[in-house]
Amino acid sequence: MRRAARVDATQAAIVDAFRRYGASVDVIGLPVDLAVGYRGRTVLVEVKTQTGKLKPSQQAWLDAYRGAACVVRSEAEAVALVRQMGRDHGGE
Repeated sequence: MRRAARVDATQAAIVDAFRRYGASVDVIGLPVDLAVGYRGRTVLVEVKTQTGKLKPSQQAWLDAYRGAACVVRSEAEAVALVRQMGRDHGGE
């Protein structure tokens, strides 16, 4: 049986930041931590602390994925991502 993945210490604050800005957030766990939706766009997000390192398998997945995916390390990065999603969709 697979054990539950460890959640980075920053995840709760980052999820709250996304939601305060109006994004939908689903904690999905695999292949990355979050699915974030805003203004018709979805980005898959891996949450890490400021010094947290990606596992080689995580980096390989991010390198190979052809959709929108990124690493977020802080509430400020979460807000910046939502703003970018809004701009890319003709908003803000």
